[in-house]
Amino acid sequence: MVVTNAKIYKGAYPRYIMKPAIIADDEEAVRGLVRRVIGIVSPGREVDEVTNGKDLVEKVRTGNYAFAVTDHNMPQMSGLEAIAYIREFDKETPICICTADSDKTEADNVGKEASRKGANDYVNKNGDLVRNLMGVVRKYCETGR
Repeated sequence: MVVTNAKIYKGAYPRYIMKPAIIADDEEAVRGLVRRVIGIVSPGREVDEVTNGKDLVEKVRTGNYAFAVTDHNMPQMSGLEAIAYIREFDKETPICICTADSDKTEADNVGKEASRKGANDYVNKNGDLVRNLMGVVRKYCETGR
């Protein structure tokens, strides 16, 4: 018997088990949009949601995620801070940070800082969020996660 992703399988492993993804954003509408994008790119993938960076760090510490998508500005702990903490114990899980900074220079600065802290990608919510996020999620899913 194998227990994985909160499901019990008797006998052999299923042919392919997808790890869940995790979304961290304090806005419910954005979490819903990201969940829909993941559902389009990777149908059937489970998605966990949290509303702040502190909860993201704890879920990643105790979970086994294919990838994480996090907001930049959140209560309790920002996405940048969360990425730094996660990279202390997990160097492998891909992380994409999203920012809603309307100033392109500021958004690019957030992306550069996130990259220094260990993020794999960044997306500006004020651009074509759906298309850009689809590309990032597709890339993460194609790596066999």
